[in-house]
Amino acid sequence: MRGRTTRRRSRTRGALLALVLLSAGAAPLTGCSSGSEGEGRTSETGAASDATDATATAGTTGGGDQEADAQERRRQEKDSGSFGRAGRLSDTFDGFFPETYGKFLENPSSEPYVGTVAVVDCSPDGNPQPMDPPSQTVTVPPKTEGTAFRVDFDFPQEQGDVTSNEPRLICVTLRDEGGFRGEDKDSLSVQLSPPARPPAIPPAK
Repeated sequence: MRGRTTRRRSRTRGALLALVLLSAGAAPLTGCSSGSEGEGRTSETGAASDATDATATAGTTGGGDQEADAQERRRQEKDSGSFGRAGRLSDTFDGFFPETYGKFLENPSSEPYVGTVAVVDCSPDGNPQPMDPPSQTVTVPPKTEGTAFRVDFDFPQEQGDVTSNEPRLICVTLRDEGGFRGEDKDSLSVQLSPPARPPAIPPAK
């Protein structure tokens, strides 16, 4: 009886020892596997976060946003009038009636200026007569002052019947995308051809 009991106890202890060793060996494997998966998740999350941050940074500093900012700045300048002040009418003009009238424009800024010049003969002896053409849209180069940029207009033919030598009053206005920019009234000299004299009548013989 004792021999059988001893054998049963030995078998039971052997089975328990094997179970303990198996459990002890499985625990590190499970831990390593769990740690590896955790590290993988952290790495993938970090990469995704970095990609998101890079995309956000590229959107903030990209060329598209810079161009949009520049367009918004130009729009605000036009609305405030600061952009339009770059171009202006010069006090200088040239020409004579009934041939031509020339007005000079200035642009002291570092950017080209686009504006529309409209001209009318507003002399007090008749109704205001638009010039030919009535208006012109021009681009004034940067750093233009004095008499470097001239816009020419012709008098319409129906004004050729003016006989007075009084100067003609020319009204000129400047506008651009920002609205009205300036107005001048120039007194233009008149050079009329003297009327033809009738032929002299020879004395009677």
